[in-house]
Amino acid sequence: MSAMPPSGGDPRVGLGAPATHSSGHESIARHIDAPRRISRGLRLRHRAGPGELSWHAARFAAALESSFSTEARADGLEYAIIGQTSMLKIEPARVRASVQGRAPRPYELTLRLHAWTEAQWDQAVGAMAAEAAYTARLIKGEFPSSAPDLMARLGLDLWPVEGGTDAELSCQCGQRWCKHAWAVVCHLSERIQDDPLILFSLRGMPASQLLERLRERRNLLAQGTSVAHPPPPMAHAPPLLAPAEACLHDFWRPGPALEAARAVRESHHLPHALLRRLGQSPMQGKFPVVGLLSSAYDAVRDAALNVRDSPASSPPSEVGSSESSPGSCSPPAHSP
Repeated sequence: MSAMPPSGGDPRVGLGAPATHSSGHESIARHIDAPRRISRGLRLRHRAGPGELSWHAARFAAALESSFSTEARADGLEYAIIGQTSMLKIEPARVRASVQGRAPRPYELTLRLHAWTEAQWDQAVGAMAAEAAYTARLIKGEFPSSAPDLMARLGLDLWPVEGGTDAELSCQCGQRWCKHAWAVVCHLSERIQDDPLILFSLRGMPASQLLERLRERRNLLAQGTSVAHPPPPMAHAPPLLAPAEACLHDFWRPGPALEAARAVRESHHLPHALLRRLGQSPMQGKFPVVGLLSSAYDAVRDAALNVRDSPASSPPSEVGSSESSPGSCSPPAHSP
C-alpha cells in the first residue's frame, strides 16, 4: 500500500514534474497532473513551438504570447506535442477547438478576432488588386512579405494586436489564457504556415471569397488598358435598299464607289525590288549579274509600255490559217 503525501502537501504539481513517495529504500515517481491521453489527436510537427515556424506564422503566436504565463505556455506546448487537441475548426473571424485535459470530457475553446468591416475589406482588396504580384502570390499559396505594411497604411491589423486586446478567448476550464488555449495557438500557427490565407480568414473573409474578389477587381482594372485581343466590332444592321423597280433607270450605271476606287492613290513603285532583296550575286564575271539583269528588266518594261501605249493594231494572222481549219486533223497542203 503506497504512503500518503505529508499533511498539508499538495498532491497536484506541474505537468511533467514528478511527485516522490518513499516506501522503504525505494522512490516511486509518477505524473499526477498528466492529462487524459486520447487517440488520433492533433500532434504538433514542430516540437520547439511556434518560434521555429515561418515569420508570418511565428508573428501570429508572438502577438498573443504576452497574454499567457510561462507555465501556461510550457504546459500548452506539451499538450500540443503529445496530441491532446481533438478538434480544430477555423471559421471567419473565429476558431473553435476541443482540448483534452485531466477532466473526463475535453475543454471547448473559442477564439474570436475583430472582423474587418465591409468598407475596410473593400479598401484591402482594392489595394492588393492594384498590384498583380499580390494576387499571383496569394493564388499560389504564398504570403506577400509587404502585405502587413500595406494593411498598416490602411489602418488595418493583419495579426492580433499585441497582448490580444482585439481577441476574445473563452475556455471551459474557467481561465482565459490557459494552457489549453496556448495548445490551440500552437496548432493554429502551424496551420497559418501551411496556408497564409488563414490570416485573412481570421479577419472575417474566407480564402475562396478573397481570391474571387481579387480576380474580379483585377479584371475591372485591366479593362481597356491591357487586353490580349481587341474586342470584336459591333454588328450593324445593313442599310435599307430601295426596291428594284425604282432602280431600273440607272441599273447599268456605275455608282460612286467606282469613282472612289479610281481616285485611290497608286503606291510608290520601287524599281528592281527583287534584285535589291536578293543582294549581290555570288557569280563572278566581267560584268556584274545584277547590273545585267537590271538592264534586261528595264528593256522588257519599256517594251511592254510601248505596246500598251501604241495605237491598237490588228493581231497577226496565224501561220497556216488559210490551209487548215481549226479542228481539222489533216496536215496543211504544200505546193510542189
